[in-house]
Amino acid sequence: MRDVKPCWMRDLLRGAPSTIRALRWTVLALLFFSAHIVQVEGVIFGSNSGMTPVQGRTSKKATVKRVAARTTPSKPKTAPHVFDRELQVETNFSTSPPSQPLIDINQRVLAVDDICKRKRSTCTPGARGREGYVFFLSNSTNLAVPDGQRDSDDHLTYFDYLHAAVNRLQSLTNLTILILLSDDVPEQHRTALASLSPGQVEIRVITPAYKQIAQGLHTNRAYHLHSFGKLEVFNTEWTGDFVKLISLDPDTFVLKNVDEALCVPGGFAAVKRQDARGKVMDTGFNSGFFVLRPSKELYDALWKSVKSGASRHNQGKGNTNWFGEQPLLNAHFKNRMGCLSVNYNCLGFNLERDKGVKSQKCGIVATSNNDGEIWEKRKIVHAKLSTRKIFTIMPTVAAEWRKQLPPAVISREEARLPRVQNNTASEASFKERSEMHVEIA
Repeated sequence: MRDVKPCWMRDLLRGAPSTIRALRWTVLALLFFSAHIVQVEGVIFGSNSGMTPVQGRTSKKATVKRVAARTTPSKPKTAPHVFDRELQVETNFSTSPPSQPLIDINQRVLAVDDICKRKRSTCTPGARGREGYVFFLSNSTNLAVPDGQRDSDDHLTYFDYLHAAVNRLQSLTNLTILILLSDDVPEQHRTALASLSPGQVEIRVITPAYKQIAQGLHTNRAYHLHSFGKLEVFNTEWTGDFVKLISLDPDTFVLKNVDEALCVPGGFAAVKRQDARGKVMDTGFNSGFFVLRPSKELYDALWKSVKSGASRHNQGKGNTNWFGEQPLLNAHFKNRMGCLSVNYNCLGFNLERDKGVKSQKCGIVATSNNDGEIWEKRKIVHAKLSTRKIFTIMPTVAAEWRKQLPPAVISREEARLPRVQNNTASEASFKERSEMHVEIA
């Protein structure tokens, strides 16, 4: 009899037929899943796994585009939305395109840059809650341009300026336009403003807190006193149903949609000036435009400062309220604010002083006619457009502004001011430029 050497594998297989079947099915399953993984590998690498496909396989970028094509309806072709090129040059932001999130076709994802933090933020205005614009108006029958600056034939009031600002803005945005009116504004002015865009323009008549301590407040110019009423935009009693607002002065004129300013993070942001090299200057900001989050705590803190300033002045220790609410806001938010570019608050320039020099207030070289460049590069002009020194250097901007005035004063203003021939900023380009905004879609 032949001696058979022992073999543990043979003995295992002979004694365990069920083990053989299990191994066979395991091998078949591995082969099947290996083939399936190779077939769908592109989609797997296109997911959020963070893996990088090897050469020759479907790239992450291509896969995302292909998935988007299957899940997102096609969009109509629109002009490309490019972030302001001058701002990129001034602040040396990266020229790489922003990320392209997949969004619903009816939503808008907008972008804005903080020039201090050098950071871009995106959002969909209105998606986080109620957002919009807010104005404050008091002394509506007073002349808007103060003595010494007003032309003798300029009789426009604060109401006239606000009418033009709101009338223009409602044609550029779908967001709510909230107007806080002091209780001294006559009924006919309230009705006229509400009728500009019923359902969009919302009027709230309030009693500003500054009236309660008016005798203790002192400013270097009388017309600065009512500017303390602008602090009411922080008051949640009036604006508490909004999560964020863009505050504008009545003498601002919006050239293009600026909804994207609501994307700036934090509870407060305003425009900071930049020098010729694009460096943010350590100067104060103008309060004619700012972005805010209503807050009772913040409102109370601001009014505490106002009352403290009034008390100090009455004791002969100096007046921190000398220029209205602007120094107060600057002191409070100096080191805790977002910074936007002069695109959002072009304060114009003095042609006699700044001719041929880049204005820090607007970031544009002052010439005798800056219309084309202002329409192209700026979004908000903040100036008394009824004064000759302004409308002579911004003739078509001023002409477009006059169209937004109350009908009763349009003919009077057109007779007073020279007729303007359209130049590079034609009527067609007015509409095209006014609809531009920073959008990612």
